[in-house]
Amino acid sequence: PIPAAASAVHGITDEVVRRSGIPAATAIPDLCRRFQELAGRNLPLIIFNAPFDWPFIHAEAVRHGCTMPEFNLIDPLVLDKGLDKFRRGKRTLVVTAHALGIRLDDAHSALADAVGAAAVARALAEKHLYLQTLPLSELQDVQAQWYSRSAESFEAYLRNRGDRGVKIDRGWPIPDSVKEALG
Repeated sequence: PIPAAASAVHGITDEVVRRSGIPAATAIPDLCRRFQELAGRNLPLIIFNAPFDWPFIHAEAVRHGCTMPEFNLIDPLVLDKGLDKFRRGKRTLVVTAHALGIRLDDAHSALADAVGAAAVARALAEKHLYLQTLPLSELQDVQAQWYSRSAESFEAYLRNRGDRGVKIDRGWPIPDSVKEALG
């Protein structure tokens, strides 16, 4: 069952899935084939907050016996934090889009979020010459470093506030703890 709190955010209920969903045994292999095609064309995959969504996709691929291709990923959340470290406030897709002058309608629907993530990535590239000149293959390492530094900084912040035992996972695009679980 889909938790009511999650349905309140994205609008997907158990009834919607029963009525309109595609069985995972069909959808996941099809998704893997589409990803193979994109990776074969050397197109990047844009995922806002990749460490949240990408592990689910990987785990489902493994569960359904699919091979996930190696992708160049673009994570606009990591880019925004790395390029504008001191901007105050939340870093949700909606807030980040708004900060870049992008209007995001129907947030939390898959299509709107995908279009919004791409628009944020494009706006960041237009704003920062550094991104325009960096090869995609190098961008992977840069994003991993920025993500790790951000996690380290957040961990230090939490420890300074009294949470001495906190440990923030530094793995990007798949958290280290998830890599261990996936084998």
